[in-house]
Amino acid sequence: MVNNIVTLIDTLPEKPLIIGHSMAGMAVLKLVELGKAASGVSIDGAPPKNVFPPFQTLKTVLPAFGFFSFKGYFMGSRKWYEYSFFNTIPVPEKEKAFEKFAVPESYKVSHQLVLDSFSNIDFKKNHVPILFVGGGSDHIFPPDFTQIVAGSYSNANSHVDVKIFDGKSHFICREHEEIDLIQAVAYTIVFISVIIFNIRLSKKESPL
Repeated sequence: MVNNIVTLIDTLPEKPLIIGHSMAGMAVLKLVELGKAASGVSIDGAPPKNVFPPFQTLKTVLPAFGFFSFKGYFMGSRKWYEYSFFNTIPVPEKEKAFEKFAVPESYKVSHQLVLDSFSNIDFKKNHVPILFVGGGSDHIFPPDFTQIVAGSYSNANSHVDVKIFDGKSHFICREHEEIDLIQAVAYTIVFISVIIFNIRLSKKESPL
């Protein structure tokens, strides 16, 4: 999966800002490590293999790995989705959300992005700026865990930031309050603007 994205990025005229949610949030971290991004945003992102998750996360995501399944994909039940994704939306909307958004997912995705050694991250390596966005009521990757993943980065010359939205779940990208969406977009724009300003400033100060 990540290698396919790398192939696509290599055809672009410049490195992109990469944004990913959940498992794709882990892909963002890997693409940043590989030097394929101008900056990265991980939204409710899965952790690298070398950051051990809490019991709550393990219990919730275990079915998505298919250890005891003969199928090639995971399809969560309505009960699983209501706990994992839809825990903050009104009860009357939960069934509609399940019918509209619940889809099968290949076990290959979770295996590559979480179980394979490929998903280890070198936290000491110099990297472009990364923004971690988390939901304060995320049942899969709780906000404290998002802070732990972000805090694992230790390169003093690289920028990492974290923004937690209180009351938001793992379904953060599709929750209906427009003001929160505007706030999230505005925060991301400010984050990117600061990055661009710092890059331009560093170039002006460089003797080269």
